[in-house]
Formats: sequence, C-alpha cells, structure tokens
Amino acid sequence: SCTQPRAELERPSTADQASCSEDHPRTDLPFNTSDWTEAFAEAMGGATNDSRPMTAACPAAVRCEGVANQSVVELSGVRGQVVRFVLLGTWGDLHYMGLTALEIYRADGTAVDLQQCQVDASPHKDLNQLHGAGRDHRTLDKLYDGVTTTCDDLHMWLVPFARKKEHLLDITLVEPIMLSGCKIWNYNKSSDDTFRGVAAVDILIDGRKMFDSPISVRKAPGHSLFDFGQHISFSRAPENISEPLPHPEQPSIDQHYLTPRYPRVHLLKMELTSTWGDMHYIGLNG
Repeated sequence: SCTQPRAELERPSTADQASCSEDHPRTDLPFNTSDWTEAFAEAMGGATNDSRPMTAACPAAVRCEGVANQSVVELSGVRGQVVRFVLLGTWGDLHYMGLTALEIYRADGTAVDLQQCQVDASPHKDLNQLHGAGRDHRTLDKLYDGVTTTCDDLHMWLVPFARKKEHLLDITLVEPIMLSGCKIWNYNKSSDDTFRGVAAVDILIDGRKMFDSPISVRKAPGHSLFDFGQHISFSRAPENISEPLPHPEQPSIDQHYLTPRYPRVHLLKMELTSTWGDMHYIGLNG
C-alpha cells in the first residue's frame, strides 16, 4: 500500500510554555506583559515618547500606559427626568391616533426600562376611557411591551383624536439621568390604519423644548418586513423634512414650464419587475 505514517498526516500542534524548544518555539507573547507598550512600539518602529496615545488594542490582562489615564468620552445628551411628547396630528385619520412602540435611551445608548417608570397620557390614556367602550386591548402599556416591528394591534396603543385638543404622552423616570434620544415606531396595523399614526411631535425634557420646530414622524409602511422605527437624537436637531430642499441656482433660460424640485420622502420603494433572462431568481449587488 501507499499509506504514509500517521505522524505526517496529523496537524502540527502549537507549543505552550511547558513544551517550548528551539525546534518547536513558543507561540505566546515573547515578552512580559508589563512591557507590552514599549515592546509594541519598538516592533512597529515607533518611539515610546510619542505624545499621541496608543491606538492598538490591549490584551485584557495588560494595562496600556497612556490609555488607562485617558478620560472616557460619554455620548452627548440631556439630563432630565420627565420626558413629554406633544403629539401633533395624524397622517390623515380624523378620529384616532396611535403608536406601536416607544423607547428612550440613556447617554451610553442603552434603553430605559419604561416598566419601572410612570407613563401617562392625556386627555385619554386609551379607548377604554370613552363612555360605553368595552375592554379594548390597545392600552398605554403596549408601547413598552418589547414588541416593536409588528402588524399585530395587540401590541399597539390607540386613543381618540381631536384636532382642537392637546394630546400629551408623559414619561416620568425613576430619577434624573442623561438621555441621548428616543426611537418611535408609528401605528402599523395595516396599510389603511397607518393613517392613524402620529404625523409630528414636540419633545420636552423637564419642561425644556428640545427642538425649535416639530419633528416629523415617519408614516409606518403597513407591514413588518423591516424595522421601521425612527431614531430621534436629543443632542442635535434633525432636519425638518417638511421644508423643501433649496433649489440649485441655474442660469436664466427662457422656458415655458417649471423645473420640479428634488423630492423629499421618508420611504423609497423599488419594485423589481424583471430579470435579464433568469426565470427563477432576481438579485442585486448593491
């Protein structure tokens, strides 16, 4: 037979400190961890007295000089305890207004547990406060039940809507903390019911208005094929999408029609209708 010895077919093993030799050298760090910074700088050809801080990743057991003493830069945010959302109209429905979910984030990016907070709404908390209403399941607690990207109205909040009334959603945290922003999922029961979604909001933290103008809230898509939540940062005001883009200046041309402005939209939908010959699959690279 043409079989070879088993030793030649086996994968060579790496050495550890106990079995190192000249023919089989060690594979761990060839220097003490206390001198990690100096050895790394020497291997890279750099000087150890460089004023710039080290940017290389350090092993967990190694303390990089010049890095440990640097202060940690926290995400910017606003300190407060009471967050108020002023709900300014719907996407067309004249009788009802609703949301699917809501999250509020700390300065480190983690979500606040709203189940530990006091959440209230006015003038109505839900449809059950209407005279003669039954046990409607679209209550206020559905905003923070953990289900966000859905079309199931068992996980949505709905209230009566009236144009002449001020609709408020108040969240009182356990204590004042640094807040970086929020994420809103608009009402998404179906394509027709998305008109019940909130069209715009004003946000106040401890009575202080966060933005000079209302923030437009995206209309939900009517399906749950992607995460349709909208992030709103408290550290900087997002663009007001209701304002048109500035029209680029062009030389004066004698024409009998108006050049259309660039469109501003929330959601761009592309329908792929055909391929270049394949009868079974369709795709894109980017």
